[in-house]
Amino acid sequence: MSTFFDFIIERLLETTDRQDAAQHNLRSAAYEALMEMVKNSPADCYVTVQKTTMVILERLQQVLQMENHISSQADRSQFNDLQSLLCATLQSVLRKVTPEDAPQISDAIMTALLTMFAGNAGKAGGVQEDALMAVSTLVEVLGEGFLKYMDAFKQYLYVGLKNHQEYQVCIAAVGLTGDICRALKSKVLPYCDEIIYLLLENLGDPSIHRSVKPQILSVFGDIALSVGPDFAKYFDVVMQMLLQASNAQVDRNDYDMVEYLGELRESVLEAYTGIIQGLKGSTGEVRSDVALVEPHVPAIVNFMRLVASEPERTDGHMSVIAGLTGDLCTVFGLRVLPLLETPVLLELLKSARLSRTPRTKTLATWATKEIRKLKLQMPLSSWLSYFPCVGHANNNKDYTILMANLSLAELGRNEIMLAEKEMPGLMACRRKYAPGQILKGARIAGSLHMTVQTAVLIETLIELGAEVQWSSSNIYSTQDEAAAALVARGIPIYAWKGETEEEYTWCIEQTLIFADGKPLNMILDDGGDLTNLVHKKYPHLLENVKGFSEETNFRESLLDGIKRATDIMIAGKVCVVAGYGDVGKGCAQAFKGFGGRVIVTEIDPINALQAAMEGFQVTTMEEASEVGQIFVTTTGNIDIISKEHFLRMKDDAIVCNIGHFDCEVDVAWLDSNAKKVNIKPQVDRYELENGNHIIVLAAGRLVNLGCATGHSSFVMSNSFTNQVLAQIELWTKHNAYPIGVHTLPKKLDEEVAALHLEHLGVKLTKLTPKQAKYIGVPAEGPFKPDHYRY
Repeated sequence: MSTFFDFIIERLLETTDRQDAAQHNLRSAAYEALMEMVKNSPADCYVTVQKTTMVILERLQQVLQMENHISSQADRSQFNDLQSLLCATLQSVLRKVTPEDAPQISDAIMTALLTMFAGNAGKAGGVQEDALMAVSTLVEVLGEGFLKYMDAFKQYLYVGLKNHQEYQVCIAAVGLTGDICRALKSKVLPYCDEIIYLLLENLGDPSIHRSVKPQILSVFGDIALSVGPDFAKYFDVVMQMLLQASNAQVDRNDYDMVEYLGELRESVLEAYTGIIQGLKGSTGEVRSDVALVEPHVPAIVNFMRLVASEPERTDGHMSVIAGLTGDLCTVFGLRVLPLLETPVLLELLKSARLSRTPRTKTLATWATKEIRKLKLQMPLSSWLSYFPCVGHANNNKDYTILMANLSLAELGRNEIMLAEKEMPGLMACRRKYAPGQILKGARIAGSLHMTVQTAVLIETLIELGAEVQWSSSNIYSTQDEAAAALVARGIPIYAWKGETEEEYTWCIEQTLIFADGKPLNMILDDGGDLTNLVHKKYPHLLENVKGFSEETNFRESLLDGIKRATDIMIAGKVCVVAGYGDVGKGCAQAFKGFGGRVIVTEIDPINALQAAMEGFQVTTMEEASEVGQIFVTTTGNIDIISKEHFLRMKDDAIVCNIGHFDCEVDVAWLDSNAKKVNIKPQVDRYELENGNHIIVLAAGRLVNLGCATGHSSFVMSNSFTNQVLAQIELWTKHNAYPIGVHTLPKKLDEEVAALHLEHLGVKLTKLTPKQAKYIGVPAEGPFKPDHYRY
């Protein structure tokens, strides 16, 4: 289009000059086309835009000279229409003028516009509105440079603000007032008394059109941002107006009024935002002037909750509330946290983080981080008042509690009760060991996925006499209802779903020192993060630690996570399992059981042979990536699936990981080199440069816990009973074990299995003394040597 731009502009201008241009809206159509051409003009057409600007300005000056020669009403109407068209066109071309060139033509433009305001045509509503909008564009282009015109222009601005009859003019004047404030910043102060007076007068006029009021309320925020601490003189009266507006109610059956109420509320929120930001200052340090707002904070937050809970809330509401939440956090800190940590606002932030509007999403993410920063800063002494329902069942000790939502406690407790019925091993441990308080004195720091099943484990350890503090072993794996249920009992839980890496480490660190100031003396781990942290960062604590137990699980919940996330059928799909160790074997069997066609990749010839003997195809990831439809990594190693594999994959291949760490799938490469769309929580679809898409589950972290709730209760009962018995063994017999890695004694392993047999209706054959003697094993076990691999 650049090649023909000059020619088209020239022809459009010629069309506006035709003698018949007034007929059939030809002139209007030509100017509108010219505006669109200028609006969308590329950089190489800028010279033509400059020339067009001067042509439009000259035409406006010529038209203004014709006013005294108008005799008929028809000529007056045509004259006014032409001025409006030229003003509108002037807006379009001005927006394309660079800030460097604007001052060279601004005097001529402003002179022409002031002439329009002063003439009879400038008193006509339509012309006045278009002229105000042209001034608005000039303000936008000049910035602080517009100050030199304010004294000459202010009388016409005030006239516009007083135009209650033609409300569109009044709206244009109010909008221009906001533009001027943003452009002139503190230099607008000399004009603020008159502006504030007129705005308040408009709000108090019951006859003014309702559409004006939301615009006015929003401008209060612009004024506060501009003048900063000098807004204090207007603060009380403006806050009174905002309070009145926030209490407005309408007929819910009147759609227009409901829409108006939404606009009014959004403007109130914008005003609060501007006032807080203005009084706070932009230097990085919060000014003392913002203390004026603090008595109003509860009312402001209550209004935010009201808007957040409305079914008619819009993306605009979510955006402003998210931004205001972040501002309140940065200004008032811990004092405001209890007000903001409410289900309705947390739900709004969660929805806003999923918004398709970038600004809303960004503000919500920022606000969420600000809330979490405050949580991390909260002193020990504040937490019991922050969570009034929290008391400790043992000795009323104070704990720092950090979790997502205490309102979920009842739900979590109900789920825990159901899980207990499916966890016979842990229930048997309680019956057997609780009376003797076998773990009394143990201070167990746990780092393991904070699920409902883990809650049963934690409460078992406590019933056996231990003190327990807990963090999750994955940023996505916490079930907030399970954490809430334990917090409601006063158990220190430092975990919530969706932690950042920084928060994840912080949560682990909080479990190291107990309420009485004593350090941990036992560790219960999953993945080794807690153990590793103590060894590397807090080695002085190791002398107190008698031992730690570590676990792993697989198979049962892999497909649950994949199917919940994608709703796909496994049968018939080509499923690639990277690694055929303990975890990989379970995953391959799970896929096979659901009808998947399984391919295995391996580095170990023995494991590769095992996979082949089970009927699985074994090949490299390079070959498998071209045919696979579902990929799962299980190796614990780095770069198992990377760029070269992604580019070979089929469209919408599903990639996930069930190894403990997030290093197996190169998600970082996808984030940097592919377009990402979040389908739903923990499900991201990446568009590659070749046009294909990759679906990544749980951001390459544990898919069974990121996209589902982990293993079933019965499976976890086996694993967690192992953990309990391991903790008992280490606590009561730690001197029997030299420093090193030990497997659970075979006798205890068999005990765990035996505790679960009755639940499945299994009956064991018992060896006779003769049979036991013949094969050389005790009649009561253990039945296999320690090196035996099941």
